[in-house]
Amino acid sequence: GLGLSERCDAWVVVVSEEKGSVSLMHGGQNAPIADHVQLGRLLRQATVTSKGSGQGIGEKLVSALRQRFRLKLAALAFVSIFWLLLAGQQNFEVSLKVPLELKNVPTELKLLDPTNPELRITLRGLRKDASTLNPGNVRAQLDLTLAKWGRRTFRITRDQIILPTDRISIVKIKPSVLKFKFKELRSSPAKGKTGR
Repeated sequence: GLGLSERCDAWVVVVSEEKGSVSLMHGGQNAPIADHVQLGRLLRQATVTSKGSGQGIGEKLVSALRQRFRLKLAALAFVSIFWLLLAGQQNFEVSLKVPLELKNVPTELKLLDPTNPELRITLRGLRKDASTLNPGNVRAQLDLTLAKWGRRTFRITRDQIILPTDRISIVKIKPSVLKFKFKELRSSPAKGKTGR
């Protein structure tokens, strides 16, 4: 019993059958008990002491925080920095609505529909790269050099998307196919016919 009370802050009640005595041990000290009244009083004192001498929960928390405060603060800072570095290495997806820039529309054609096409582009990359993406630095372009009058279908591919860094990959382009309607611009009619 004495060894146990030395190794931890437990209160140990020792009953000796040989001697017919009761002892209360704590912190390596032995207190012989004369009767049940003394035992009750000592146990009540032990209970109050083990509850932190009447300290409330708030006081206990403050006391726990103050002990080795610098060490705890350094550990918190280390864990936070490690978490931020790890989070920056994880894959992250971003979905952006980007206007489709139409290039090289033949001069003899007029685009009727759609006049302001937009794409929904889903991109993936490290969090530090993907979190900087926005419609200002992601562009989509479509070359209409081969367009003809009437309805024409064009496929939107990854080659038509311009990204700020090659560390970003394209997951999805929606729609991947766009239908355009073109009208042929007629040349101005010949000037009035001569002599009647």
